Amino acid sequence: MPETKRSVSIRKRGRMHRCAVTVAAIAMVSLALGVAIPLLPRIAHAVDTEPAPTQRIHPDLTAARAAIKAKDFKRAVTLLERVARDEPKNADAFNLLGYAHRNLGNFDVAIKHYETALTLDPKHLAAHEYIGEAYLQMNNPAKAEEHLTRLEQLCRRGCEELADLRASLVAYRKK
Repeated sequence: MPETKRSVSIRKRGRMHRCAVTVAAIAMVSLALGVAIPLLPRIAHAVDTEPAPTQRIHPDLTAARAAIKAKDFKRAVTLLERVARDEPKNADAFNLLGYAHRNLGNFDVAIKHYETALTLDPKHLAAHEYIGEAYLQMNNPAKAEEHLTRLEQLCRRGCEELADLRASLVAYRKK
């Protein structure tokens, strides 16, 4: 029996549907395996980064961000210590604790908090940037370079944290 235009059209739509389903299945599997993660927009972990809207935000973390923005680092430390106590797995809290302590000149304490943040989240971009900057302030450019290298691995297409630490290293070398 000869094929009609209608039967050819139905057959083509069936192939297109199967193709779309296959593409969707591949996308879901790759997301589940983490293959497509580098293609997704990166969430920058900077001082002013807010958590995802679905995430519960500790009220002291919000207040600490405001204190940091106002350069009230002592108040930020007090608030962030409560957040770290209440949420001991909150890498952002430890990163910001490091940031506040670094701005108060407490470099050893800052390094400890940055290391805690990086233990909790080894891909925490801001923690890599800030610990690198702390090492530069401590006249240890070799350690800063280690974190620059890690940021280069994490930010293959570039990111603000990589650019900032790179610029800080360039400025340090010009001294």
